Amino acid sequence: MELKEAMETQSQIRAVVQRRIYAKFSESLHLWTAAIGTLADIDCLIGLARASQRLAGGGVVCSPEWVIADNETSILELKGMRHPCAGDR
Repeated sequence: MELKEAMETQSQIRAVVQRRIYAKFSESLHLWTAAIGTLADIDCLIGLARASQRLAGGGVVCSPEWVIADNETSILELKGMRHPCAGDR
């Protein structure tokens, strides 16, 4: 019976600690959201750079050009592009 009680106590303590961790996380949610967004942007740019490097060995490669529109929204303009999975047809 002592083992069962000890396991129940451990479960209750774990739940309390878990709630405290989640509460601390929630206090800084805006920071975590910004950090995750920034990491997602970096991941995307790294993916584009790696794809560009792979394609460079196979011929002509063009680079994206970021243009700031009148409403200050970023736009990615692509001209004469091909999908890397489509290959040359």
